Amino acid sequence: MINRRGQPAVAPAGQQMPIDSTPMQSNQQREYSSAVSQSRAVQMARLLTYLKEHRRITTLQARHLLSIMHPAGRIKELRQEGHKIEMHWVFDFDSAGKKHKQGLYVYKGGKHG
Repeated sequence: MINRRGQPAVAPAGQQMPIDSTPMQSNQQREYSSAVSQSRAVQMARLLTYLKEHRRITTLQARHLLSIMHPAGRIKELRQEGHKIEMHWVFDFDSAGKKHKQGLYVYKGGKHG
């Protein structure tokens, strides 16, 4: 994990770091997760920006690239605002190699109606 100063976090003596303690590496991850606020509105804006640019995102990608822990909730809210987003079930592997069934969200255009 990375602390607020951008340095690797260190566990206190006698304690272990969480299992997924590897810092994000790619420029894309830093670009989309750089916003300080984690409010719903900011998460929705970040997710919508990513979908408009890339047209699709999986649940795991939203969590890792955009720091959105509940992507389905943000997708639901974007749909309620009128955005057309389809969901398909896909299988993928996490960073530990475990297979997961997850949503693949596909952006189909702006607000309707």
